[in-house]
Amino acid sequence: MWAQGMLGSLPALLVLSATAATAVSLDCKNVVVKGQHFDLSELAGPRAVHLLEENPPSLSNTTFTVDICNPLKRTKNVPKDNECQTGTYGI
Repeated sequence: MWAQGMLGSLPALLVLSATAATAVSLDCKNVVVKGQHFDLSELAGPRAVHLLEENPPSLSNTTFTVDICNPLKRTKNVPKDNECQTGTYGI
């Protein structure tokens, strides 16, 4: 039961950390929530989720990319106004 309460605060911590300063990386090897230490380094790196919407005769593909440990890098060949600004964590 105590772990559920600890983990319930984890998403808020990650969002707060990501929005506090985009130039600073989150130390995923040592995330501390209510005095409990977590190693989230296995979650490092960009992760993509694809949302496909079919509206015949068209098909729309939206990709959401997140990296909870490091700022996202720009994607080549994608217009700037189709991406978040450089340094965004994407959370």
